[in-house]
Amino acid sequence: SMAPNQTHPSFQARALDETRRCMMSVVPDLRLMSGKVVPGDFSGIIVVREARKKVASSLGIPWQQIRLVSSGAAGLLQDSDPFEVPADDPNSEVITVIILPDPVEAKLEAKIARLAGVANFDQLSCAEELDLSDKGLASLPLRLGSFPLLRLSLGANRLKSLPPALLRLVNLTRLDLRANGLVALSPGVGGLAALESLKLSENRLTLLPEELGRLAVLRELRLEGNQLAALPDSMGGLVVLTTLDASHNKLTRLPPSFGELAALESLDLSGNRLATLPDAFGRLRALRDFVASGNPLFALPDTFGDLASLQRLSLNSCYLPRLPSTFGSLTNLRTLELNRSHVEELPSSVGGLIALRDLEANGNRLSDLPVGFGALASLRRCELKANHFKAIPQCVGALVDLEELTLNENGLEVLPGFLAAFAKLRRLDLNGNALVELPAAIAAGLSSLRSLDVRGTAVRTLPEPLHNHARLGLLSVLPSRL
Repeated sequence: SMAPNQTHPSFQARALDETRRCMMSVVPDLRLMSGKVVPGDFSGIIVVREARKKVASSLGIPWQQIRLVSSGAAGLLQDSDPFEVPADDPNSEVITVIILPDPVEAKLEAKIARLAGVANFDQLSCAEELDLSDKGLASLPLRLGSFPLLRLSLGANRLKSLPPALLRLVNLTRLDLRANGLVALSPGVGGLAALESLKLSENRLTLLPEELGRLAVLRELRLEGNQLAALPDSMGGLVVLTTLDASHNKLTRLPPSFGELAALESLDLSGNRLATLPDAFGRLRALRDFVASGNPLFALPDTFGDLASLQRLSLNSCYLPRLPSTFGSLTNLRTLELNRSHVEELPSSVGGLIALRDLEANGNRLSDLPVGFGALASLRRCELKANHFKAIPQCVGALVDLEELTLNENGLEVLPGFLAAFAKLRRLDLNGNALVELPAAIAAGLSSLRSLDVRGTAVRTLPEPLHNHARLGLLSVLPSRL
């Protein structure tokens, strides 16, 4: 209602019972405004249309949604009617402000209801989960912000920024905004304090707000496929974060607080522009899976050996001629990938990788292996393709439990006799070497062999022991001339 006077012009917003729903759909806080006098200067206003615009401006909504109704005989006031300010008298005529539903909002609500498979939008008011992925949405209805949603999927839509309604969903625990074309992330995201999972991958984000660090219960953050040059300094505030994927961005550094992510277990930084990692990286003691392939990394910090929980490490396509001497302290490491990373030598401490089962070091510059390599008793798969080996290092002879050995495209001329002890070897790849024969004594010892590749060698005949091999029918790769 408006009850202003000429000396102190103001109006009062009051949500009438019969119009409360439509009012709340446009101004969610109108209930809080009920009975409150809001200043509004109506002096100089001549016709009703101008008064409608003044009221709308005060409420921050389109003026077309405002209607003025007189409690007297006049009823609904027309735009051209004279606007007469009621006297400041309890018994004077009161003009009621009615807020009509926004037709655009009403249409959007109907669309959301249809996509969600319900008869009307109000049926979603008690929903805890809503999947609106890949629906072509460019905005959300304001009233959605008052719903008690816990999980919301909005992936593969057309949202360029976070809709205001979304920032009001303070109970959300999971939010999926993948592949929307988002160019900015509102600082208001820091107010979604209940978030445990936030997916922002495959958008166009160039920076993240510092308020992101306020998400104290966030456990999963996916940022892959954006254009981020840096992560916010507040990242250290994500104290329970266990999964972070920031791959395929433009990161050149990690924030100083990165080492404070004490709960981090899975980290993917592949496809960025990182040349180094901070010393604080070694403080990520819970880290189990680390991928940093496709970065111009030229060194790892000495603290890297402090990653006591690390089980999988992928550093393909980097520039790492040498690894730190502390590398052998990674006693829980099970899988190591160092393909095409310009590795010239492995550290003497490599024998400390007592849990290592799978090693890929293809396409490097290795010509020898440290003596400690023979201590890798758990190793089952070893790939050393396209290196500079002229002979298989003697230390390999201790790895009698190997099941797969790949030595393609090296400079091998002969095979060492110790291979005859590899009774568990199932696959042996030797193609592209300078071999001229497979010694019969070696072939006799390879009792579990199923796959042998000697293409691109000078081997002309198959050794007699392989002719009578119990598993000969399972030899899958042979030169066609044999």
